[in-house]
Amino acid sequence: MDKTNKNLLSDIVIGKDEMNLIEFPFTLLSKQNKNKQKTIEISENFVDEKGKQKKREWIVTGSDKFGLPLAQDNDVWIGLLQIGKEQGFKSPFIKFSRYNLLKIMGCSPQGRNYCRIEEALDRLKGTSIKAKNAFYDNSNKGYITLSFGLIESYRLFNPTEKQKIDKNLQPLSFVRINEAIFNSIKSGYIKNINTKTYFSLKKYVTKRLYRYLDKKRYNNKKQFEIELFRLVEKHLGMTKYKYSSEIKRRLKSAHEELIKIGFLKSVNYLSTADGNSIKVVYVFNEKEKYLNKSNNTCQIDTKTYQISHDTKKEILIMLIEIGISEKVAKKLIEDFPINYLKKQIEALPYRKANNPAALLVRSIKENWTSPVELKNEIKYKEQTKDIKIEKNNESYYNIERQQKIKDYLMSLSIEEQAELKKEAIDQAKKDGGDVIKKFGVNEGMLNAYIFMLAENKLNGYNRSHFIEVGRLDR
Repeated sequence: MDKTNKNLLSDIVIGKDEMNLIEFPFTLLSKQNKNKQKTIEISENFVDEKGKQKKREWIVTGSDKFGLPLAQDNDVWIGLLQIGKEQGFKSPFIKFSRYNLLKIMGCSPQGRNYCRIEEALDRLKGTSIKAKNAFYDNSNKGYITLSFGLIESYRLFNPTEKQKIDKNLQPLSFVRINEAIFNSIKSGYIKNINTKTYFSLKKYVTKRLYRYLDKKRYNNKKQFEIELFRLVEKHLGMTKYKYSSEIKRRLKSAHEELIKIGFLKSVNYLSTADGNSIKVVYVFNEKEKYLNKSNNTCQIDTKTYQISHDTKKEILIMLIEIGISEKVAKKLIEDFPINYLKKQIEALPYRKANNPAALLVRSIKENWTSPVELKNEIKYKEQTKDIKIEKNNESYYNIERQQKIKDYLMSLSIEEQAELKKEAIDQAKKDGGDVIKKFGVNEGMLNAYIFMLAENKLNGYNRSHFIEVGRLDR
C-alpha cells in the first residue's frame, strides 16, 4: 500500500453516537456557566404518525453542586462512546483509562486534563433529562415520555508514579451509563461518527452542528433544510439571538469550518414558503460521504449492506463494522482488489455465519464463489429494475412531500394553527354539505383537510392529491 492510501485510511476513526442525544442538546454551548443557568428547556409542536398535533418537551437539569454539563463535556461523552464501541457495548460499564481517553480526545495527558475528565463526569452524572414525546424508543418504533440520566456511576483510579511512567500498568477506571441510554444503544438507535473528524473541529458550535447535520444526512441525503430559528434554538441550544443577522454571524465560522473539511458543499439562506422567516439549506459534499454513514449499519441478518462507492475508505468502514480488526481490514484492502472485496461483503448475508468476521476473512482468502441465492436475487433485481425505479421515485416524492407539510405545520404559531384548523373545518363543511351537518367533522377528516390546506399553501392546491393527503400518517 502506498503512503497516500495509508494516510487516507488513517483519517477514519469510527465511533458511535446515540441519536436521541443528537437531536436535542444536553450541554450548554459554552465552556463556563457564568449565568448559573440551571436548566435547558426546549419545546416544540409536532405532528405524530397519526397526523395529530402534539407537544414535545426536552428538559435538562443539572445538579446544585456541579451544574449543567458544559460544551467540553460533549467531548468526554463522545470519547467514552468510542471506547464503549470498541468493547462491543457488552454491558453498561465502559472501562477506560484517563490517559487513553485523553488520547482519543486529542488532549495531552496533563494534570489539568485529568481533572477535566473528572469534572465532566461529575456534571454528566448529576444531569437529569425529562423527555416528553421526545425520546425515540427504537424497540417499539415510537416516541415516548421518559425521565433518565446519562451516567449512573463512575470510578476513577489515580495512577502511582510507576504507573504514570508505564501507561500499560494503569488500572482501568469505569463509567456506568444509564440503562435507558444503554438499551437505546443495544436496540440499534445509534449512528457512526468519525471521531477523528469530530475532535479535529475547533469550535464547540461546529462540533454540535456537525453531529446534528450528520444525523440528518441519513441514506446519503444530498441536502437538508430547516427554519433558521428552529435550528439554533431547538437543536443547537442558542437562545439569546433575536435577529437572523446575528445568528448568521454566529454560524459563519462553523459553516466555513465544515465546508473546509469537505463535509458541506454549500450553505444558503432562503425565505420560507410563507415568507415570514428564513430557512438554511445545507448541501452535503459527496466527497466526504466515507467519513460517516448514519444508517449504514451492515445488519447481516436483514441483508442491509449498502455500498454506493468503490472507495478504500468505504470498504474499510464496512470491514470494521462487520467485526474485522482495523489492522486486518487494512491488510485485506492492501492485498485484494476493491471490487472483489465488495462482492464478498455482499455475499456474506447469504452465508448464515455464526462468526461473520471470521467467515468473511476466510471467504476472501479462499476466493469463495457467490451463493446461488445471491445470484438468483441479482437476476431478479435486473428483471424488475424498471418497475422498482418507478415505485421508488413515487415513494421518494411522497415522503419528501409529507415531510415538507409536517415541517410547515410545526413552524406555525399556536394562533396560526388555530386559524388553519378553523379554515379546515369551514372547507370540510363546504365540501361535505348535508352529511357534515348531520354527523359533523371527525378527527380523521379534520387532519386530512389540515394537510390538504398546508399543501395548498406550500405548493398550490391540487385536488387530485386530496384523497392521498387524507391518508397521510393514518
